[in-house]
Amino acid sequence: AAEKGTEVDYAMFSRKNYNFPHRQKVPHCSFDMELKTLRNTFGEAGEDYVLGPRVSGVDEEFVYIYGKPELNNNAGFYYNAPSFEMMMSELDSKAMKNFYRSDEYVDAKTTTRTVGLSDIIPDLVTDEVMFDPCGYSINGLSTSEGSYFTVHVTPEDHCSFVSFETNSAVAFEGNKLATRVAEIFCPGKFTMVCCFSSPKQMPAEIPKVEGFSTLYEFVG
Repeated sequence: AAEKGTEVDYAMFSRKNYNFPHRQKVPHCSFDMELKTLRNTFGEAGEDYVLGPRVSGVDEEFVYIYGKPELNNNAGFYYNAPSFEMMMSELDSKAMKNFYRSDEYVDAKTTTRTVGLSDIIPDLVTDEVMFDPCGYSINGLSTSEGSYFTVHVTPEDHCSFVSFETNSAVAFEGNKLATRVAEIFCPGKFTMVCCFSSPKQMPAEIPKVEGFSTLYEFVG
């Protein structure tokens, strides 16, 4: 940002606990080390959270949010719009076959249409990549909302993982979007994180997916 003569107004870093923490490179050996790196970049203005029950075998979510202190309710869509994340694991192998370069593979744009991501939020423009031999990433922008969505897929059975994130208003219109995401990727379990810039933005009910039970819920 500085090289382009601009400043960062808002930044968010989040992740679930790693499947293979001992194999991570610096600074991703621990959340404390990641926080030190973030604070070296953004100073002490950011806030950090660890979400989850701190029970062995249960996923946790680590979140860091930075916003310039002078930002207010007129700061713009990206800062003010609620964000919605689903971190999915134990994914169905049949659903994950879509993200391998098999004999049926055409190109990444075709994969986006085939799996049902091309209209996941309104009026999308997308940029996607299919890795070799497997793996998939996509970024999308809504031309009508000004919202974004981003997905990364790691399809291998022993470490399957999908992250989905958006700030589209569709995410909080009932359970439709969360259900559709679950139908596309078929997770065995997932962590959902919703961030709001004020309590007034919170819907009457956080989105849920039929067939999944809530292990824990944290609101703060």
